[in-house]
Amino acid sequence: MKHYMVVVEHTPDECLRTMDELAYHTPELLEQFWFGGIAGEHKGWVIVDADSEQDALEKLPPALRENADVVPVRRYTAHSVRALHRMAA
Repeated sequence: MKHYMVVVEHTPDECLRTMDELAYHTPELLEQFWFGGIAGEHKGWVIVDADSEQDALEKLPPALRENADVVPVRRYTAHSVRALHRMAA
């Protein structure tokens, strides 16, 4: 499985509806989300494990999928960064 950052963009007026959709359909996923509304950034972010971008998107309730972006992500260690430098040389 790969890791994907799922970003759900919404307006201030849609904020509670977005959280309600998650709470009703996928309460365990809601608990993993980070929301930026308190800073005026009306987006929610979550990292999920999935086999594909489409599988990651399908973890969301259907009503939220249209305004979501899915980005493959990975973590790096100092060791892996040094290895990338060696490969690039």
